[in-house]
Amino acid sequence: MAAVEALLKGSENFHGIDINSKDYMGRSVLMNAVNNVDIEMVHHLFKVDDENDNVGPLRIDETDHWGGSALHLIVRAPFKPYGFGEKVLDWPLKRRFEKANTVLRILLNKGANVNQLNSYSEGYSLKQIMEFLS
Repeated sequence: MAAVEALLKGSENFHGIDINSKDYMGRSVLMNAVNNVDIEMVHHLFKVDDENDNVGPLRIDETDHWGGSALHLIVRAPFKPYGFGEKVLDWPLKRRFEKANTVLRILLNKGANVNQLNSYSEGYSLKQIMEFLS
């Protein structure tokens, strides 16, 4: 976490990295942390953004090349990569869903837009889908 913070804040020898910079799929650091269901990194990114004027603002509703936001990434079933020959047990997937719920709550508490559509939506927002599922 300290390395991420140092890269974002910069020093007298180098400028800090833009907290909203994107990878080859158009995903920001926040989106990758969310996609990996990394609760600690998600918390840390918001903390660094809140505590440092020269970092951010963290754009929570930023989208990737497919129009998906961090909120879109977390409401999908989180993937669990398994190695060759590794047995698939229910508990790792269950644990990832529990973590995904925590990350989802963080994003909602920080003001993620539940009405934002991605490129594959046919007029339905996440809010409408979640209401339908509940």
